Amino acid sequence: MKNVILLVASEEEKESLIPTEYYNNVFITGIGLINVIKTLKNLNIDKNNVIINIGYAGSSNDINIGSICSITESLCYRNIYNKKDNIKMNYIKNKKIINLPCSTSIDFVINAKEKNMVYDMELRGILEFFPNTYSIKIISDNGNMNDYDNFLKNNYKKEIKEIIDKNFNV
Repeated sequence: MKNVILLVASEEEKESLIPTEYYNNVFITGIGLINVIKTLKNLNIDKNNVIINIGYAGSSNDINIGSICSITESLCYRNIYNKKDNIKMNYIKNKKIINLPCSTSIDFVINAKEKNMVYDMELRGILEFFPNTYSIKIISDNGNMNDYDNFLKNNYKKEIKEIIDKNFNV
């Protein structure tokens, strides 16, 4: 898998989302913005590579748990309503994948009121280092920690492999 770098937040995401044949191309950023910054500032990754952030994310309650999303734009959670800091992103157009924006927060988002929104804790930091990043998020919860904890047992390696192979000429 030349010229494709996969970024995940945790070892658990790597194990449940990334096919083993891609492991040489995976970097673990750590959970949250601070860990992303600490990790990525020290990595020597060629910016000509295709960067794909893959991970679990929460969502508004109108998006089904288990849905696969390709992120179309990034927002900071603190500015979610006025949308004054949107970053448009590369995204995958595919009937099986939902295209949605993602709001990055510094902690787990509970009881989100915004509709059609994905919530994570890393993407915005990744974009500061790699502005042409793609992001694939698997919806693990709708703002409920119990749903999140239970969802981590799922395996999406087959689906992720299909997406990467089809869309990134691997």
